Amino acid sequence: MPTQLKRYAFINAKLRTRLSKILTREFLLRIGSAQTLSEACQMLEKTDFEPVSGEYARTGDLKSAELLLFKKEIILYQEIAKYADPVLKDFIIALLLRYEIENLKAGIRLFFDRRIRGRNITVSSGYLFREVIINFINIDTVINADSFSDLLSALENTPYAELIAEYEKTIIEDKSLFPAEMTLDLFFYRNLQSVAEKLPQKDREIIKRMLGVEIDIENILRIMRFKLFYNISLEQALAYSIDGGYKIGREMISSAYKKSSAAETLSGILADSYPGFGAVTQGETDTYRRMAFLQSVLNEILEKEISRTLTRSPFTIGIVLSYFILKKQEIRRIISVLNAKFYRLSGERIGSIL
Repeated sequence: MPTQLKRYAFINAKLRTRLSKILTREFLLRIGSAQTLSEACQMLEKTDFEPVSGEYARTGDLKSAELLLFKKEIILYQEIAKYADPVLKDFIIALLLRYEIENLKAGIRLFFDRRIRGRNITVSSGYLFREVIINFINIDTVINADSFSDLLSALENTPYAELIAEYEKTIIEDKSLFPAEMTLDLFFYRNLQSVAEKLPQKDREIIKRMLGVEIDIENILRIMRFKLFYNISLEQALAYSIDGGYKIGREMISSAYKKSSAAETLSGILADSYPGFGAVTQGETDTYRRMAFLQSVLNEILEKEISRTLTRSPFTIGIVLSYFILKKQEIRRIISVLNAKFYRLSGERIGSIL
């Protein structure tokens, strides 16, 4: 088994250089202050995201540029996996599974819209990723399935067929994708945690903390969405929560979910788990603005954890996780800013979502 130094020396040097090039919030705010979407895209020309600017200039299609960013994320993982030993590579592939699942969910949604809702999906179907990520999935076969049985056949020889199979009644009769999508998300985290067990103890401890904070954040967002937008029971909310949180477990989720209002739920769970952040979302009353602001607050929590990790020993899984998390945030922020320019949101509104 390779030593920590041997496992991470080359990757550490490569990723430290790449981390130095991540776009700052200040730069993204300048992009947000551009007069037009075209001008905002032009400001990306001298960054690693120059192809996005070129794609928008060529097509005038923001969705096409977003697909390019999605592909860029996948390539990041595939590139780093090339430099990893087999055990670390397995973990990176497990991280990459997130993108395969997101692409599959998008394909199943289009199947659902076409087959169950009878909608025209011609335009939307052009924006899915069609190359192999990990498992071979012909996304067009998924989209164009004529029955639930055909959908399962399209997922044959992947781990997803068995996961989706139990939701035939929910999807076809109840006309809901929600439980199936939650199950796919839970599968990603369970698989990632299982693969992480093969790494050395020091790496496992870092993963438990960093991934745990990310799970905390995802669970907070889920609780708020369940409370604000879905009429689901506490039992369902717990079933759809993710195990492995760093500070937030099922008992805390249960206690928070029983609060009479979403504001009390949020304030309580943040105050108990991440003191100092519990009161910062209280001033915003608009639901959607509040969720956007909450996302930015939770990102700050995660970034503090990343900063803490990067100041410690460099030859651990921390450098890999930090890089992928920060790159994911960078790309999501670019997409948010460009969409905000498309919808002509104010600079103040753009600042609130970064």
